[in-house]
Amino acid sequence: MLGDLKPKQYGGLEVQSNVVYGIVTLSHEGELAFFGAICEVAQHLFPALQPGTYTVTLSWNGVLDEKEVTITVDVVEEIELFIEMEE
Repeated sequence: MLGDLKPKQYGGLEVQSNVVYGIVTLSHEGELAFFGAICEVAQHLFPALQPGTYTVTLSWNGVLDEKEVTITVDVVEEIELFIEMEE
C-alpha cells in the first residue's frame, strides 16, 4: 500500500480535541477506514487520505462519550478539525 501512494493525490486530516487519551476512527462508506489515538498533545494526524466523505468519531472515556462529525476531503486539502468534548 505504501508504494501505491502518489504525490498530490491525497488529502490530510488533523483531529484536535480538548481531551487527551481518546480514540479517533474514520469510516468511509460505512466501513472502518482508519483509526488512531489522541494522547498528551490532544491531536492525531492522518497524513494521506483518499478523497471522499468520512465520518470522524472521537471516543473518550470508553464508549460513554462519543461525538461524530462528517467531513469531505479533497485532493491536496489539509483539514484541521477540532472536536470539543464535555469533560
